[in-house]
Amino acid sequence: MRYSKGVIDPATRDISITVNDGTDPISGASVVIGETTKTTNDSGVASFTVVTEGTVSATISKDGYTSKTESLSVDSTHTSFTVSLVAVTPTTVNISATVTSDGTTPIQGATVTLTDTTDSTKTFTGTSGSAGGCTLSNVTLGTYTVTAACEGYENYTGAEDLEVTAETDSLAIQMTAVTN
Repeated sequence: MRYSKGVIDPATRDISITVNDGTDPISGASVVIGETTKTTNDSGVASFTVVTEGTVSATISKDGYTSKTESLSVDSTHTSFTVSLVAVTPTTVNISATVTSDGTTPIQGATVTLTDTTDSTKTFTGTSGSAGGCTLSNVTLGTYTVTAACEGYENYTGAEDLEVTAETDSLAIQMTAVTN
């Protein structure tokens, strides 16, 4: 089959790929078909011009999501595709702890410790700075006893164990000053 200059091969198509999380669009996702990479817009859409009819492989990725490779069957009636990515559930989180004496006055130098309730050898510790805050980094998901100690204050033990999930990002501790 021959085509004259300027005539588009009828075996090629423009396609669009919509990327979502199962519900909402994902903007900024990378979509790769062959040698061409596009980034999804605010509506989660990436468009490709003149993709050859037949089966094409599309690789979709974005930080925080599990990458996916899809085989897409492109023909005259199939030019729009939707791909759902699954958010990666973190296995660790960083927790910002704030230590105060009355809910507002920061305590500097308090040692905050999270101890796993099923494995007491697994602990995460931080020391509060001048603003009363510290970060407990790479805390694995699980259940922890919360304690804090600082000279001049009664030792603190949380009333309940702390359930650390992918959404856990902060911890407030209020310590009581030692009275003579």
